[in-house]
Amino acid sequence: MLYGCFTTQTVTTDVYLIKFCFQNWPDSQCVQILHNQVPALRKGALLMVCDALVPPPGGMSLVDERTVKCVVVPIFLPHPRS
Repeated sequence: MLYGCFTTQTVTTDVYLIKFCFQNWPDSQCVQILHNQVPALRKGALLMVCDALVPPPGGMSLVDERTVKCVVVPIFLPHPRS
């Protein structure tokens, strides 16, 4: 079933998965994506988010930062957030 993340979720289920979506949008639109899930959430439903976070420059050692930029980012984050 095709679904646009900026429309209200209409499908009711036990688990919702948002995978590698948030790095493509600014914070305000990420909040809107999550807000659009609320109408369909029933008691006990799970909203799972599978995404990656990269610390800001200087937030890790230079070796680790280079590893993330060379290995992790190209694999998991084709369009990393700045």
